[in-house]
Amino acid sequence: MVTLSIVNDLQVLTLGAQFRGSGNVKVGQSAIDGFFNLMKVLLAGYNPKVKGRHITFLNDSKLPVTVRIASDPDVSITLKLESEERKLVAIEMKGGTDVSNIWNRIGEAEKSHSKAKGKGFNARWTVTRVDLNSDPSMIKKAREQSASTTRFFFLDRIADSTTPEAMSFRQVLGSMMGVKLAP
Repeated sequence: MVTLSIVNDLQVLTLGAQFRGSGNVKVGQSAIDGFFNLMKVLLAGYNPKVKGRHITFLNDSKLPVTVRIASDPDVSITLKLESEERKLVAIEMKGGTDVSNIWNRIGEAEKSHSKAKGKGFNARWTVTRVDLNSDPSMIKKAREQSASTTRFFFLDRIADSTTPEAMSFRQVLGSMMGVKLAP
């Protein structure tokens, strides 16, 4: 027999999932916004043009580079040549900090990176708010769960310019874009 109590419980169950989903979107968006702001700081010496969710600048060879915030991938970085647009790196941002759900998020990154690989991105990075790199068993499992990811980074460490991970991130990304990123 359907009672008012059962109907109320069903409404709470449905709305609860929607609220949780919107909360997860906010967490992810916060990580993407933090990364976008980091890129603006790192590229400040190149006088980048910021328009909406795009950053455009000329690299050291005077070629236009664009950092786009979108979805699937969350971040794409391309270089415009006369004959083509070179796809430098596709980046998936996973902003949740709970370790219990990291493998689900890594699986989502794998799906996006598989598509990015098909579109011609040879470098595919996953940036998380869960520290995978400090535990060899975690990074090994992450590589197994997302074989398309070519590098994993921890957002909190790449944002801290004093860490070895930040220095590695800046050197590798800078070399891809043809720039020297700010420390």
